[in-house]
Formats: sequence, C-alpha cells, structure tokens
Amino acid sequence: MKQNNFRVVVTDSNDAFMHNMARWIKEVQPEAVVTPCKDLDCSLLALLEEPFVQFLIFDLNVLGEDWRSRLEKIIEKVRPTQVILAAQYASAQTILSALKLNIKGFLIKTSTPESIKNALKFMFEGEIYIPTSVYEKADPKDHTAYQLPSGKFLTPRQIEVLGYLGEGKSNKQIAYEMSVSEATVKLHINALLRHLKTSNRTQIVVKAQSLGFL
Repeated sequence: MKQNNFRVVVTDSNDAFMHNMARWIKEVQPEAVVTPCKDLDCSLLALLEEPFVQFLIFDLNVLGEDWRSRLEKIIEKVRPTQVILAAQYASAQTILSALKLNIKGFLIKTSTPESIKNALKFMFEGEIYIPTSVYEKADPKDHTAYQLPSGKFLTPRQIEVLGYLGEGKSNKQIAYEMSVSEATVKLHINALLRHLKTSNRTQIVVKAQSLGFL
C-alpha cells in the first residue's frame, strides 16, 4: 500500500465531528487524503471517483434503523475497502453484532481524542479494534482485591491477562489460553498500560507486583 494512495471517507451528519475526525486521521496518517460526506450516497460516490479508498468511516445513525442489513450490503459492495463504524453510544450487543459483519472496528465518539487516534492507528495497521467497554464488567465487587490507586478496579479479563503476563506468556499464548484473538489481548494490555501508568509489559508486571496484584 503506497502512502500517497491512503484515502479515507468519513460519513457523518455532524460537521464538527467530521472536522475533528479528519484532523485525527491526518495526525495518525499524515499522508492520508480525507473525504468528508454527510450521507451514504456521497460516500459511495466517493468510492467510484477514488478507487483507492482504504477506509470508510460511518456514523451508525447514517445507516438508519435497518443498519445491519444495510451495513452487510455495503461491506459486500465496497470490498476490499474496510468499513469502520462510529457512534455516540452503542451497547456491547450492537458493537458485537456489527463486528460479526466483518467491520474493521467500532469507535465510540465520546472517547478522548487520544483514544480515538490510538484506535485509528490500530486499525490502519491492519488490526480489528473493539472498544474495551465491550469487555468491562459493571460490578467491581467480585474483584475488589484489584483496586487501583485511582479508585477504579481492573476487570476480570484484565486480571486474567495480567496473570498470564506475570507468567511471561506471549500475546499468542495468552490469546490461545483465553480463546480470544491476539487483537483482543492487545486491547487488554493497552488498558493495563493506561491503568497502571506504564509503558511496556515488563513495567506492567513490576507495577502489578508492587500493588500486590501478582
């Protein structure tokens, strides 16, 4: 893939978000050419005019109530262009339903700019991005032993990944043990890096040991 052929079409009725998304995309991929659109017709026309579009980013609302059926048809039509969905809010069920249709990822628009840029970088590098909220457990009572200095708690899945990191297992080994993808393991490790304010796997283990987690 040539850098000067990296094109992204962003479809959203919110001008402010489209402007911000275009800026974030170029911060992650400086050579990207971003085409803003307000509806599906515009975005699909952009594909016909620019055959080298790598990513289509849609706001979920643009797809309407029958979004699953419409999304499935769009994905089939635009291949090999990758599709990313975005929404102000989406339930875990909605996100997982969309992922089953082979989208590249799902962005939560209320996330911090840094989180969105990290997610974009992740997807632009070929990985599938799943918001960590899909795996979060609301009730921390079952894992109160893993309370962070911030007052937050590690989730059960983060605790599981942490245990495997303590054993020195690779991402591939952890994915096998947990019956998940390596991309999912990376998401949990990224969450641990943020929560423990560390910059690599070794520091995660050292910090976890100091907190009595390992």
